[in-house]
Amino acid sequence: MAYEVTKRIKGHDYRYRVEGYRDPRSGKRKARWQYLGALTGGELVPAAKTLRKRITREDLLAATVRLLQFRDPSNVTVAIIARDADSSLSTFYRHFPDRKAAFSAALDRICGDALRALPALDAPCAGVDDARELLRAWCEGYLRTMVQQRALRWALTQGQRGVLRARIERSLMHTDSSIPLAAFLRQLVAQGFATIDNPDELAHAIRGVHAALLLATVSESPFGDITAPTIAEVFPLVERAVFGS
Repeated sequence: MAYEVTKRIKGHDYRYRVEGYRDPRSGKRKARWQYLGALTGGELVPAAKTLRKRITREDLLAATVRLLQFRDPSNVTVAIIARDADSSLSTFYRHFPDRKAAFSAALDRICGDALRALPALDAPCAGVDDARELLRAWCEGYLRTMVQQRALRWALTQGQRGVLRARIERSLMHTDSSIPLAAFLRQLVAQGFATIDNPDELAHAIRGVHAALLLATVSESPFGDITAPTIAEVFPLVERAVFGS
C-alpha cells in the first residue's frame, strides 16, 4: 500500500510518497519514504535528480597522480584516493587490485609527463656549437626535471629490489622515450655534425647514463637537487660519444 503525504517544515510544504512493506527479517511492518518535491503555490516542484558522474580508471589514476605529487606517499591510502576521485572503495578495487598497482600506474604517468616536458630537440642548429648547447640543455633538463618529481624520488628510495623502484627504472628506460633523442642524433649525422654508427643504440645508452645518475643521486639525497658539478661530470662523456673528441 502506498500513499502521499505533505509535511510542513519551517514554513515550507514538502511532498512524500510513503510505501508500506514488511521487513523479511523481523516480520514487522515498516514504511519507506520517498521525497517527491516541494509544494509552491499549491503546485508540486519535482525534486531535482543529481546525476553522479561515472568514475573511470582514468579518474582514479588522475587522483593518485595528484596526491602523490603533493602528499607524503606513505600516507596516501586507498580510501584517500577514492575520496579525492569522488569514488567508492568498491569502484577503486574494480579498476586496481591494490594501492601498489595504482601507485605503479601513477608513477608511469608522472615519469612520462616529465619526459614530455623536456626541452625540444627539433630546433634548427646552425653549427656544431648550437648542437652541443641543445644537447646539453636536454641533458640538464632531464636530470633536473626528474629529480624535482616528489613521487619519483620517494619510489626510488624504496629499496634496490622494490617493485615501485623497478617500475620507475623500466619507465626511465622505455624505448619510446628515446625516440626524440635518436631522431636528433640522426639529424646531426645528416648535417655532418657527428659520425654515429647506430643513433638508436647511442640514444638508449645516453638515457641509461642519465637514469643511472638519477638513481645514484636520489639514493644519496632523496630530497636534494642535482648540482651543476654533477651535470658537468656527466655531460663530457655524452658529448664525446656524440661528437667525438
